Amino acid sequence: MQKRPPWRGLKGAEKVTSRPSITSSFSILRWLYSLESALESGWITMAVSMPMRNLTISLLLTLLLVSECPSSAQTRKAPRPAWTSTLQCLAPLAREARSGTGPLAIGQAFFDGPFIRPEVGDDGTSYPVLWKSSGIEASAAHHLSAGFSYLLAFDTPMAERHFREVTVLNSGVAAAYIGLMLANADDGRRASCFLNEAALHQETASDPVKSWLDLLEEHFKGGALTDSKPLIAEWGALAESSENPAIAAALLRQLILLEIQSPGTSDTDETFTKIAATFPELPVTLFRKDNASATGSSQQDAGSTFFLRQPQLLRLIENQNAPTASPHQRLESLEQIAATEIRRIEDYGTIMLEASLNLGDTANSLFNLYRETDQASQAIDLAHTLDRLPRDLYSPGTRWRRLTRENTLWVIARAAQASLYFERQDWQNLQQLPRGFSPEDRAEWYTWQVAAALESGQDFNPWLAALRREPGSDGLVDAAESYLQWKTSKSNSPPPEIQGLNITMKSNSKAEPTLEASASPPLPAARIKLPLTRPATDFSLPDWEGKELSLSQLKGKPVIIIFFLGGGCLHCVEQLAAFTPWADRFNEAGIEMLAVSTDPVSILSNTLSFEASPSETFPIPIVSNHELDVFQAWHVYDEFDQRALHGTFLISPTGEILWEEIGNTPYMHPDYLLHEAKRMLNVSH
Repeated sequence: MQKRPPWRGLKGAEKVTSRPSITSSFSILRWLYSLESALESGWITMAVSMPMRNLTISLLLTLLLVSECPSSAQTRKAPRPAWTSTLQCLAPLAREARSGTGPLAIGQAFFDGPFIRPEVGDDGTSYPVLWKSSGIEASAAHHLSAGFSYLLAFDTPMAERHFREVTVLNSGVAAAYIGLMLANADDGRRASCFLNEAALHQETASDPVKSWLDLLEEHFKGGALTDSKPLIAEWGALAESSENPAIAAALLRQLILLEIQSPGTSDTDETFTKIAATFPELPVTLFRKDNASATGSSQQDAGSTFFLRQPQLLRLIENQNAPTASPHQRLESLEQIAATEIRRIEDYGTIMLEASLNLGDTANSLFNLYRETDQASQAIDLAHTLDRLPRDLYSPGTRWRRLTRENTLWVIARAAQASLYFERQDWQNLQQLPRGFSPEDRAEWYTWQVAAALESGQDFNPWLAALRREPGSDGLVDAAESYLQWKTSKSNSPPPEIQGLNITMKSNSKAEPTLEASASPPLPAARIKLPLTRPATDFSLPDWEGKELSLSQLKGKPVIIIFFLGGGCLHCVEQLAAFTPWADRFNEAGIEMLAVSTDPVSILSNTLSFEASPSETFPIPIVSNHELDVFQAWHVYDEFDQRALHGTFLISPTGEILWEEIGNTPYMHPDYLLHEAKRMLNVSH
């Protein structure tokens, strides 16, 4: 292992007594931030040009930082303040900027979302919704076709990826910002930002796009589209007159959303019929059976093929067909949906399957269907498969990863197993289910142990006492005590509900009936093929002394790799400060750690060193990738904004990525990552 640079700031910062006052720094910086906000929002009217204003604020910041940093002569006489001395006082400002309620700048609006630039075919005809408008480059038109196709397929991340590509190829295309606005319609701040940006490019837009923008601006109030009936009527008329399939496809999507959110409140059937007559190439048959004879063209067939690969849309169709479908048909449909969701995740280039909230919903539907058809073994196989997947209990909460505890695969799979074991009176396996990491997991698990101990004739009191000690478990305690009362009363009534358990089963028999004889043969045990790992790209990078350290040198050992944006990044310093106290615990578990910085080698030794304590060493080796080629190879890079991102990875001893987190914010939970690393490394064996 490389020699480690001297420590500065993460632990030794509190030892510095001669550094300038953080309070005064914070006050000045907060004043500058207030001035910036006032100028941005128009509270202060000044006859100062934008470049001059930015220059003034930059000079003030520079003077502040120079005053905070000692001279080279002072450095030789006294310890230099840690980078965190200045950076940590910026934390409240950064949080305030991220959580503000005002309109976002366009750069901030792109802050969340997919980072990898998409590709389209040479002719752009592989997408069913074609963009028909002159005045823009063919490549931009192809991406608009892809964007509105994915928008109609309810895959908003992929739609945004293509719309963003249009802004890279030709920043003046108003239709791309309209698409971004529609893809973000459930986020008023982002939608408003994109709608405002579209208005800035209205003059160069085609007449139909200008009319479309005027219509959306008229009906976009309070961060949402309102007045649905007038909006739909005018939108439909515009779609017919413009003869642009993309405008019609966006309207179709809006109609479906209205039907889902408020069934029957809008006259959608008439609008669907008109669109089907005007645009027969759009696959209306996927949404309305009564329009099945609208068209039979090969272009529609191609569109249907595209839509049949879109999981969001397939789920809508499955929900619509569920009341009349047989169990076998529903199983086949749900497994197809799961396969498309996995393919979608592969398109994003990530092995963190929690990125698809739909997969958790699909798995839950499959579990329920297996239970309805008494196919416990298939459900257990599926649960075991999902249990082997990487978990991300603490998502950074970006727009595309709205995880809750209830929709994560881990929680769904564990609850399904618990219910099935309870149904089959398999108390031993119920007791051996993993306890989990979060307090909610533990409390739920203790509740199950109360029931399992009672049913197996063991002492349930220790489990009940442990449950009572868990914070926020009052509801579960009440449920457990209700179950105990029900059991001891020997009542013939159904058992009371226990959170996380479906205990109203058809039978307590361990026998497993098959599907009805009239149904199609049962499907084999659920085998959803999931990509658990992918190879980690090797690299060789210099450390602070210029010595090369390669990933292949660590092969044979598990490794945690942290990509960070150098010592000047507030959040990166916070992340490394969070991981530092856990370095020994990772080491005790046999897990190496390595950090990859954007800093050049010339200043790498200053990034996290502390001259007051030269005997102390920073416990995480750091290498430099100032050229960012490794960041790009590992997809820790925003290809749209051309900037490095934060990334945290768990690499297996054989060089496979087992767990990853990439985004605009660093991963801040070393305790959970250590817990998950131990589990994943055990599973990977």
